[in-house]
Amino acid sequence: MDSHTPKYEKKGRIRLKLPFGSKRLFARVSAANNVSFFLLLLIIIWPAPFLISCTEQIQHVPKVQTFEVKSTAETAGRTLDVLFFDDDQLGRLDSFSRIVCTDGAATGTVSGSGDKIIVAISSEGDASYDYADIRDYRTLSAREQDFRSEDPACPVVSGEAKTGQAFILLKPLLVKLRINSLLADFRLHPYSSAVMENVKVYLTNIPSSSPILGKREAPPSSWLNLGGYFADDAATIVHPEMVYSETGNVGREVVFPSLELFCYSSGVKEESFGAPLSKLVFEAVIDGETWYYPILLKDLERGDFVSMDITFTGKGTQDPETPVSRENIIISTSIIPWTEKENITMLF
Repeated sequence: MDSHTPKYEKKGRIRLKLPFGSKRLFARVSAANNVSFFLLLLIIIWPAPFLISCTEQIQHVPKVQTFEVKSTAETAGRTLDVLFFDDDQLGRLDSFSRIVCTDGAATGTVSGSGDKIIVAISSEGDASYDYADIRDYRTLSAREQDFRSEDPACPVVSGEAKTGQAFILLKPLLVKLRINSLLADFRLHPYSSAVMENVKVYLTNIPSSSPILGKREAPPSSWLNLGGYFADDAATIVHPEMVYSETGNVGREVVFPSLELFCYSSGVKEESFGAPLSKLVFEAVIDGETWYYPILLKDLERGDFVSMDITFTGKGTQDPETPVSRENIIISTSIIPWTEKENITMLF
């Protein structure tokens, strides 16, 4: 071997002699390349986690939903809870917020993008956001509102719509029954001159609760005044005047009591064991004996306002659960809208 041949030349291979510290740098670069290659390989053979993460991020970009509440001066300041649910089979809760009704003013709320079911519920008297147990639309649909806590001057209202619809009409859960006029006309009977004394009017077989969205899939499991009027049941109602009133005497001169009673719709079409029809009952004393005039309340829907003019043409029954014969009563009814005070339209 030539004495001038460098020591780093061996077996025909040329090696470069690196300065001090270069070998450590080269090792770090090689390690970095190995890590990059491993990550690239992982994405190629197992892309699902990365793709799902990217898709979820794109689908849940927040979206501002703008609402406009159309109401009157009487409803100004009323609070509403607005909940967004995904409009799919799962119906998961997306978001919720609380807004205040201001006529004609736009209110912005935030939800995720995509098709939604939008629900609005009045929240008077409840300072908390009581939705900790609500995870999806089905759970909210099953939530109950207690009749005993209702206030007829400011009833609980709710409504819903889907993305693409123009507005939400918020309707009361209550049914309103107004008694406009009463008349006792017994001229075809031997007791033609008799007067109905100490007339009382009340509701029986009242559902004690209603689904918060008004969609009842089964008869109520709990009732108030089941089978008759009970003072103990009335005592549990914040506004007992919703189910009971007195009109004094009724004779051959028309009486205009302008009474208003309230109940929930039971959804019962035909009476069966455990599922009675709600009844409007008049109770009166005629010739020293108590008589009842139970009127079946059928096909009532939430938000109905039923106006009634009633003429008694004979003695009723001696059982508050036995419907009065049509020969002994004439009922003129009409269903009219609730006033603007109770109905609210929310545009979006």
